[in-house]
Parts: sequence; C-alpha cells; structure tokens
Amino acid sequence: MSKRIALVTADVHGEERWGEDRFLEGLRTALEAKGMTADILPVLHDESSYEALSDTYARYAALDLSSFDGVVSTTIPGCAAVHPHKVCHLMRTARRFYDMFDTEHPSPSPEHRQLRRHLQELDRAAFKDLDTVFVASGEIRGRLLKYLGVDSEVLRPSTTLGGLHTASYEFLLLPGRLHKWKRVDLVVKAMAYVKSQVELLICGEGEEDAALKALAAGDARIHFLGRVSDEKLTVFYSRALAVPYVPVGEDFGFVALEAALCEKPVITCVDSGEPASMVYDGRTGFVCAADPKEIGRCIDSLAQHTDIASAMGRIGRGSVGHVSWEHVATVLVRSLGFAGTSAISSPVLAGGGIPSPRPLVLDAQPLLPAIDGGRARALGLYGNAGYDVRYLGVLEEGGEKRNLRLTPTLEELDIPLSQEHLAERDALWKQPGGILALDVSFPLLGHLTPEYAATAERMLSEANAVIFSRPWCYPLVSRALAEKMILTVYDAHNVEGVMRCALMDDGASGTELVGFVGELESSLCSRADLILAPSHRDRLSLARLYEIPHERIRVVPNGAFTERVTPASEERKITLKEAEGLTDAEKEIPVAVFMGSASQANVEAAEFILREVAPAMPHVVFLIFGSASEAVACTAPQNARLLGVVDEERKRDLLSMADVALNPLFSDCGGNAKMFEYMAAGLPVLATPPAVRGIDLGGTEVVAFSSRERFVDDLRVLLEEPTELARSGAAGRCVAEERHSWEPISRDLGMLIAWHASHRRRRRPFFSVVVPGYERPKLLSRMARLLSVQTYTDFEVLFIDQSRTPWNESGAYRSLDLLYHRIDVKGAARARNIGAFLSRGKVLVFLDDDCEPSPNWLAAARPWFDDEANAGLEGMIRSDLGWNDDRGRGAQNDTVNSRTTNFFVRAEIFNKTGGFDDLRFAEGVEPGLRLDGEGEVPMCRNAWIFRAPR
Repeated sequence: MSKRIALVTADVHGEERWGEDRFLEGLRTALEAKGMTADILPVLHDESSYEALSDTYARYAALDLSSFDGVVSTTIPGCAAVHPHKVCHLMRTARRFYDMFDTEHPSPSPEHRQLRRHLQELDRAAFKDLDTVFVASGEIRGRLLKYLGVDSEVLRPSTTLGGLHTASYEFLLLPGRLHKWKRVDLVVKAMAYVKSQVELLICGEGEEDAALKALAAGDARIHFLGRVSDEKLTVFYSRALAVPYVPVGEDFGFVALEAALCEKPVITCVDSGEPASMVYDGRTGFVCAADPKEIGRCIDSLAQHTDIASAMGRIGRGSVGHVSWEHVATVLVRSLGFAGTSAISSPVLAGGGIPSPRPLVLDAQPLLPAIDGGRARALGLYGNAGYDVRYLGVLEEGGEKRNLRLTPTLEELDIPLSQEHLAERDALWKQPGGILALDVSFPLLGHLTPEYAATAERMLSEANAVIFSRPWCYPLVSRALAEKMILTVYDAHNVEGVMRCALMDDGASGTELVGFVGELESSLCSRADLILAPSHRDRLSLARLYEIPHERIRVVPNGAFTERVTPASEERKITLKEAEGLTDAEKEIPVAVFMGSASQANVEAAEFILREVAPAMPHVVFLIFGSASEAVACTAPQNARLLGVVDEERKRDLLSMADVALNPLFSDCGGNAKMFEYMAAGLPVLATPPAVRGIDLGGTEVVAFSSRERFVDDLRVLLEEPTELARSGAAGRCVAEERHSWEPISRDLGMLIAWHASHRRRRRPFFSVVVPGYERPKLLSRMARLLSVQTYTDFEVLFIDQSRTPWNESGAYRSLDLLYHRIDVKGAARARNIGAFLSRGKVLVFLDDDCEPSPNWLAAARPWFDDEANAGLEGMIRSDLGWNDDRGRGAQNDTVNSRTTNFFVRAEIFNKTGGFDDLRFAEGVEPGLRLDGEGEVPMCRNAWIFRAPR
C-alpha cells in the first residue's frame, strides 16, 4: 500500500503564486512517481495583523494529519504541524518581514516592528522540533541563518514547464510577475542603452503593469504580451536570444532555471539573490551591477555576438543538469523515514557496500613458522582482510601437502618441493653465495615441482585477484594470468633488483642472477595493476628503477601483532628471566636483545654485537635469537647467548623480559620487521639509520640513533637514564599501535583489494573525492546528497570514517560510486592518506565532511587539468552565503583554502611526494611545500564549496 503524504502550503488570498504553484505541482508529481500518494493541503494564511498572524500559526498547529503517513511543509508555519514523520522543503520566506522590511517600511511604526518581531519568533519556534530543514536555494538558507539562526540544506527544485528546448536566438524574453521586487523597470530602462534593434518580450501581469508600459512608451522594440500559456512560453524560450532577469534578492527564480534548460544565457545582477548564484559570470551569462547602463551593455554584447550567446547557453544547460524532481523526491522520502523503497536504497554488501573479492596470494615459502620478516609480513597483511584469502606456498623440506587455517579468514595451502627440486636446491646451497640465491632459484627451478604451477592455475580460475608476495612465483603463472582479466598485485617486500645487486653482484654467476632478478621484477611491475611497497623510499626506488607511475605504487608498511606482543611489568620480567635460566646476578642487570633472520646484514649486526658491543659492556646480558644467531662466524662472550630459532611464544617472552632492543644494521639490505616487534613490546630501541627504513614514526622520538663508532657509548648512556628508557619504550608502543599494527594495516589493504577488484573492468574515474568523517553521520549523508547532483559525473567518492559507530546509509546512494571505510585511527591527515591509498582516480580531491560542494564544483575544476603544467588546484571556500546587508559583497568573505580541503592534486604527484604529513602543527603547510617544483597550483573561484564559519 502506498504511503500518503500531505503537502502543507499557504493559501494567501489575492497574492500571485506562480512559482509556488509550479513547485507544489512538481513536488506532488515526483512523490507520486515514487509510489506515494500526495495531497496538497492549503491553509488560510493571513499576516495582516498581530492577531491574524497568531491565528494563522494556530491553524497550522491544529491540523489533523493523523490520516497521513508523512508531512512535507512548504512554508515555515507548516513546520508547526504535529506529525511524527515531518520534513520541511521551503520555497520562500515572508520577505516583507525579513530582508525587504526596511524597503517596504522606511519609517516603520511600532506596530510594524512588533509584527515583524512576532512573526520571526513564531518562525523560529516552528523550526524547533525539526532535525533537517530543506530549502530551495542558498538565498533562503542565508536568510534563515541571518534572521533566525536556523541552518538548512539546499535542495533545488526543477520546473514543471515541459518541452524546453532551443531553436534560435532572436529576441530578449522576460517572463514572470510584474512586481516591483522583480525590477522589470531596470530592463526597460536598459533598452535605452541598447544600440542593436533586438526586441524585448515581457510576459506576465501584475501591479506594475501600467507604470512599466508608461516607462516603455516610445520604444517600439518593447512588447508587453500579458499572461501567456505554458505552450507559448516554451516557444518563446526556444527562440530567445537571452533572458534578462534582475529581481532583488529572489528566493529561487524559475525563470533563470528555465532559461538555462533552454540553452539561453541569463543576464542578472549581483544583488538578485539566487539567480546571481545560478549564473557563472562570463560563462553562462552575465552578473552585473543593478544599473540600466551595465545591463544594456550586456544585452548589446549578446545581440552583436549570437555565437557567444549560443555557447553560453550550452554551458548553462550543463550547469543545471543536476536539477531534477526525482532527486528532490528521493531526498524527501528518505528524510521522512521511508527508506525501504527500492527506489532509494540497496543492500549493503560485505566490504563497505562492495562485493567481497576472491584473492589468491602466491609465494615460494610457507607462512608458518613465521621465522623471518617476509613470512611475518605476509601473515600480517592477509590475516585480517575482512574476507576469505587463500595463500599458496611451498614446503621447502618436502613431505606431504599441507592445508592450514591460520586465521578465521586466511587459509594456507603448501605444496612440497619435489625430490629433484630439493636436490637442485641443495646443490645450489653448497655453492659460494648459494644461500643468497635460494629465493631467486624458484622461478628457475619451479618447473621441477609441477604441482605448484598446476595448483596455482586451478586456484587462479576461481580468483578475481592475485597477489604476488615477492616476485618469485610470477614466471610460473604469467602465461595463465595473461588470459585472465583479474586484478594483479605485486607486494614488493624489498626492491629486489637493488637488494640482490648489493648482495650478489660478483662479476660472475651472481651478476647474471642480478640481471635475471631485475628483468623479472620489471616484468611483474609492468603487469601489476597495483604495487605494494613497505616504505615511501621503496616506492620512489621502484618508480625510478622500472619507470612505473608512482600512483600505481601504494605504501603498505611493515608491522607487528600488537595485540600479541605487549609490554611486561617488572614482576613479569623477573618471572621470565628465571624461566630463561638467567642467574641471580644476570637478573639484576639490563638485558639487551637482537633478533633477525640469516640475512647478510643481520649476521653482520649480530657479529658486531658479539665482537664489539658485548665485550665492552660486561654488566649487560645480550640475547641473540633467530636464524642469524646460527649463522655467525664468531663465538659468544660470557655475557651473550645465542639462542637459535625460537617459536612465537618464546620470542614474545624474550622481548618481554628485555630492557632494551638493538638493531645495528649497516646497510639497507637488512629487514626492519623486528623494529615493530621491539616497539610493540614497549622496548626502547638503539639502532642505526638503515634500520628504520619504512617506519612511520610520526615525528615522535622513539628510536635512539647511533653509529658503529658511537654504539657502545650510546648504549651505555641510554641504560643509565631509566626515565628516558621508559619514555622511549612507551612512545614506541604508541607508534606501533597507531601506525604499525597488522590488524588495521590488513583491514586497509583488504579494502584496497576489494575496491579495485570490484572495479577491474570499469574505466578509471577522473576524480577521487576523499572525505574524512568523525562522529557526524548526518554530515556524511548531506555530503552524499550533494555529490549525487554534481553535473560532472566521472568521479568516485571515498568516505573515511573515524566514528565509533558505522554510518548506516552507505548502501543508500546507488547513483554514487561510493566507498565507505571505517577506521579506528584518528586524525584528518591520516584519514586523507588512507583515502588516497584506496583511490582509483587520476586526480585526488580532499573535502571535510562539513563542506558543501556546489553542483558545478567538479565541472568547474575539470578543465584546469587539461593543462599538464598544473599539478593541482585550489578551490574557493565560501563562508558567507551572500545575505549580508550590503548585497553583492559576499565574495569578500571567500577564502582560498589551506590545501587540506577543496584541494585538488594529481594522484601521480600526491604519491610521488608522499601525501599529507600528519604532524598536527604541519598540516596544511607541509603538503604545499612538498608540491614545490612539481607544477603549478592555480586557484579556481568557480570550483567553490560552502563551509559555515567555525
């Protein structure tokens, strides 16, 4: 059964209601198209005296609307009507008691002042119980803000005049009421300054009829046609050269809208209210001073250049393309709480309103045991993606196929290497430098384990995304992958072409392998839709080395399982030291730890500790574990222990009992995954600069830096400052939780894969609009509504919400390509960077959730990016609606932005420069500095948004 809606409106005797009647008829028809039944309920409206005004509002409040399912009030007093499902869509205000009061009453009597005050008090009270007020224009919105302190949302109506089109450009047309506020006299006077013989057709009736005819006497070009039918008006519009429409403070102005829909330029004045907002001066018409001479000049300009009039008209038609009754009805129906209709809602699917992908991760190693940084990275990245992920690895020791469920959403399948494959690996191991070539050998020897490639191809047939965790598996499936249109991702744990060169370039066979690795990684980078790099530095290296666009490379940092590795109390430390077998004397002195896999850099670091650091500090216990402790070529001094490879539980215990962590790496070829586990355990860290590659410290003093020469002295000083140890450890724990915890990193990556996989077959949008949100769901809904009426439609929207409770309307805006992603981290800069990380567009656009983009906001910005010299664009931020007493001066309150909101930047440049610095003191300054040298950043006034003063 259809919902029954009451349209409550004013019945004002003796007043022309041309615009309001069109509005009501259009609204009624649109609601009925939504399956509603809409009845127009006129209420006798009298503002002639104090008593009449009180009675009028009482009539609205006394309406019995119980038989209706919802109420839409088109007048302020109607908001006083009682109903549980009520919304206001205001078409006009009682202007003679608002902005026109002083004009109508130059010397107002006390009675007039009292009546004005009374009406405004009643209006203010009528809005009291309404959460959302919709108005037809920014002019009305500004008036409500100025006089009543009531904010509202602009919801522009369309017209009911059908058959609008363009045919020719012959004469001037001025339709509408002949009322003094319409200022038709300005146009009549302007004709005296028009040199061309263009005619002026005035259609309409009103109290100014006789005076206007007298004013026009003697000018044969001016014709008064009286009231004309809609059919004739449509014909006149189609043949018009232009429409001079110059009212004062017009509430809406159907005339300006209808002219634009007929591709006719509009001439209006700076103080004309909403028409002045509709017209883009010099592009869709002219906005001039309210001076007959200026109006005449504009008319002559168009009369002498009809080609310009035609071009302006076409642009004007596009500028109002967002206006539709269907959108008005959709918004009102949803605001009434009738969101269940299929026309305005859709089910929210897994992953923020997008289908869950079916990703396959390929690598040449098992995930468990996670004995090195590469395995830990893969386990961390894909263990909490938010949907099922399958991982295909190998068992390096042979044996039986293994299938494990590592997390509720991560499944691991490992294929054992064949005996022939193992034999070749063993032979390689025994060669000089062979241990460094084991990973590289997999693409060369993989054919010896044919089950791996066969299994990978079978699983690929069921996937819509494939992720190469390191590049070694790519050659085995590249042919099968070429036949599939699936998202391809390369997770570059390192820049292999650079790292292998540093490790293996020996001028002989090692150099040949280095060349092979470079070609392999280059081929995969060229094929991949997305590349994941652990740091911005690695992103720059990959882009430079393989000539890959920066925008295809997304930074996904390393991390730690912060919920598993936690700081320990002093009592817990003592217990763990006893369990580890430390002597009573050792339990009283500091414990320093170093862990790492058997990479060359880690082995060098372990040997440095054993040879130079531990002997110089006998009152410190050094615990070294991981495969690096098994690969050292020196013995351990008495105060150092080599513990070998340990399981996860023991590793956590060793970290918890320690007082300080060490990472003295002296080349960029070592892994830094250990740093995050150090910080997660709350340990202060002494490290060399190469050890922090890819770590986002957020400007916090977490790591104490040292050098080979100063390491012993710096460690001694650090251990002598317990306050600094505690501060540094706590700061490191905070950084690990906020920036390097695997759970949110995996969740963000999961959304990236899901969003891009679901759009794999779709053309890339031009704009990506990124909007951070925080505990303001109504603003997100408003933003979605405003973006859904953009006249330029080649864009996607990314809402990055930091609220505790998810926004419940993410599936309700089907006309938008909208991604809603809720995150737990705080900070607008962090949210903007995550939005950019997820985006697909060529140009990133940043807005705050309290901003209100104008309908032609993106359309105005788009042409600027045809110039490759422009790296970005600054749009205008308006905080004054233009309703100040000195009309036309509102632009003086416009401001350029701080490069954090209404800021456009090419995605390539944003990724190249590293995005927003989320240091609070630098936000809005640092991004601008980073763009220096990347291109021009002009300012566009027409790409404007409104944001209320904060």
